[in-house]
Amino acid sequence: MKYILLISLLSQILFSQEFECETKKKVYQSISSSWIEVCTISDTIIKVSLSTMGGNYHTCNLEGVAKKEGQSFVLKERQCKVNLKFSKDVLNLDFGSESECRHFCGMRASWVSGKHKRIR
Repeated sequence: MKYILLISLLSQILFSQEFECETKKKVYQSISSSWIEVCTISDTIIKVSLSTMGGNYHTCNLEGVAKKEGQSFVLKERQCKVNLKFSKDVLNLDFGSESECRHFCGMRASWVSGKHKRIR
């Protein structure tokens, strides 16, 4: 019985965080076909969803939690490391070595470092 109550409580907490993210989510877009959704969890942690579209509608997708390191946030998944630096209504993405993040992409899609403007 204790485990059922614990699981129920945890699911309610997680659901409320997801709902809160949806209502305060910031969305950024580049000139090309890429966009980023950002949800602030705390001053030092953000939830990030990165997507881009390449030729023949092939895509790159990466989701995760980025932690603050100095003046920017860093998202690490496997060998992929993405730096996110915010200023006013602009998000600057830096994929560093694009080949390390390549396994999150389809055949004709690739990541693009650079500036993304806030659209929502």
